[in-house]
Amino acid sequence: MELTSKTHQIKSVLLTSNTMEEFRYNLEIAKNRKGYRVLYLAFHGKPGKIVMNKTAVEIEAVAELMGRGFLIGSSILTASQP
Repeated sequence: MELTSKTHQIKSVLLTSNTMEEFRYNLEIAKNRKGYRVLYLAFHGKPGKIVMNKTAVEIEAVAELMGRGFLIGSSILTASQP
């Protein structure tokens, strides 16, 4: 991300989340940042779930946390490693 940010002059920030509470907090930070067009979520996971601190969270629950209209006009990318 850092290399892409520098070469394409794209703003980026790294927010780590090891628990659902941290993830909720970081989503609030992301909602209030202006000028960011891509949200890249990278977690360990299982089909349809992300895993934080050995707790599997349904991807639908993540979507509910984001809420309707989250980052309208932006891209949300996910990556998972089993």
